[in-house]
Amino acid sequence: MMLELDRWARHYDVEMKMNPHFPFNTIRLMRGAVAALRQERFAEYHPRMFRAVWSEGRNVGKEETLREMLESSGIDPASIDGDEIKKRVARQYRPGGRPRCVRSADFLCDTARYSGATIDSISFEDALKRAA
Repeated sequence: MMLELDRWARHYDVEMKMNPHFPFNTIRLMRGAVAALRQERFAEYHPRMFRAVWSEGRNVGKEETLREMLESSGIDPASIDGDEIKKRVARQYRPGGRPRCVRSADFLCDTARYSGATIDSISFEDALKRAA
């Protein structure tokens, strides 16, 4: 997990710091991500949320902080409480039941491991170029 967080921190050019409020319940953050995708605001949501959690040490488990982060990403905070968003997140992972695949396969390139999230969004193409 830390390797992936470090890569995202480099990608967003922020200092990675352990959040003093971690661990916290992430269900509403996941709903925010789904709402962001549906509203075509994920490009604003993810970096803002990453910085808030892993660089600024914000307590995104607090409702007022989460609301502020959603609004600053252009997402209506009420949208994450809709039944469709809740059902979609529940379909992605079913705690206590049979979980669906929540992570793509890992790849190795030039001795570095990349997970599906990193491959899709950060530097796998750059790693391939460096390794060639």
